[in-house]
Amino acid sequence: MTDKSYYSEIGGDVKGLIGDGEFKGIAGDISGGVINQYIITQKSGVEIQAQTLITGSPYLGLRKFEVDDKDRFFGRDNWIIELTDYLKQKNVLLLLGASGSGKSSLVQAGLIPKLKDDFGANRLVNLTFVPDVNPFESFYGCLLGNRYTQSQAKLAQAVKEDTLIKVVKGLKNNSDLWFIFIDQFEELFTRTPKTETDIFIKSLIKLIEKNDSLVKIVMTMRADFLDKLSPYPSLGKIHDQYSKMLTDMDESELRLAIAEPAARNGVRSERYTLEGHNSSVYSVNFSPDGKTLVSGSGDNTIKLWNVETGQEIRTLKGHDSPVTSVNFSPDGKTLVSGSGDNTIKLWNVETGKEIRTLKGHDNLVNSVSFSPDGKTLASGSVDKTIKLWNGSNGWDLDALMGRSCAWVRAYLHNPNSGVREEDRALCDGIGGKSS
Repeated sequence: MTDKSYYSEIGGDVKGLIGDGEFKGIAGDISGGVINQYIITQKSGVEIQAQTLITGSPYLGLRKFEVDDKDRFFGRDNWIIELTDYLKQKNVLLLLGASGSGKSSLVQAGLIPKLKDDFGANRLVNLTFVPDVNPFESFYGCLLGNRYTQSQAKLAQAVKEDTLIKVVKGLKNNSDLWFIFIDQFEELFTRTPKTETDIFIKSLIKLIEKNDSLVKIVMTMRADFLDKLSPYPSLGKIHDQYSKMLTDMDESELRLAIAEPAARNGVRSERYTLEGHNSSVYSVNFSPDGKTLVSGSGDNTIKLWNVETGQEIRTLKGHDSPVTSVNFSPDGKTLVSGSGDNTIKLWNVETGKEIRTLKGHDNLVNSVSFSPDGKTLASGSVDKTIKLWNGSNGWDLDALMGRSCAWVRAYLHNPNSGVREEDRALCDGIGGKSS
């Protein structure tokens, strides 16, 4: 690594990260599951910008990382190494942290790939599930989604105290390493009926007490649910012996998490801050060519920014509540926004003018995204629904008017329709020829 690395250019200091100043990331075979080495500690900003530009956003947004996202997960290397070393010594981990702290992402995109690399991808059986309304059924579904048949996996459906032990005894090969990951453990206290919760906890404790070194049990739970363990002394002991608190990223970790994904797309971030919004920024996204950034804010506005200069291009106004999600169409010509006013708006990127407002949700729209071909728009809402919007015939007003006129043109020109003569040409020249 040179002193003129891009990481140094943006204010990073390799001291205190990993190693003795030669920080590159976690060493190992990338194909085996380990995180890629960092390029921002090894290349200069000029070298990074000279790479072939990969269009599209390098970030996942609010979506949590999955195992397949390991090559986009950065900044948590110290934690990955710490937890890997920990699980080589112990078989149980209760990972606590604030809501949104990245507990699930750390396990999915960091810990599991590292364990696959250390123990062998073919040996590690990843059994990840959330308790939901019936943790036994959730575990059953997880087994089905792995390598087990329905007749094998049905062992997990029995709501009994010895179920988990029976599943391990009946299905696990001696050489396999089972990684049982119970994500969002707090769902046992919020979604699962108490009867099933009590039985599942007893079944889990029995499995933990077996202390099988080839069965690793990891649970993630929001720290504000710790009081829910009080009625269960056995879980209290698990907390005392096997818990770790995931802390917030420090400045150096945040710098790695932000700069490295962009650098892999051939984009370097200049050391400037984009300022202009008057409230919290809820959503940001790059245009497909990487030259424009869009941001949605609690000040009800959308702003477009020049990525190279950091200058604001224009502000889009139209929403009556905070803008919670923004995204570009695949061709970069159209912008979509979702808002707390329950609407979705489409905008012309070049002019900044509103194209159309889509209504249908009954609550805040917190996610919007185009399909790869740009013909379908998906929206997700607090009203617990996902809606698909068909834009194959165009999103703009002209397209809408053209389709409308195609439906009524024959009626307008029907001599028996009773339409006034001066109104018969209303659709002439719109979306097609008059009849």
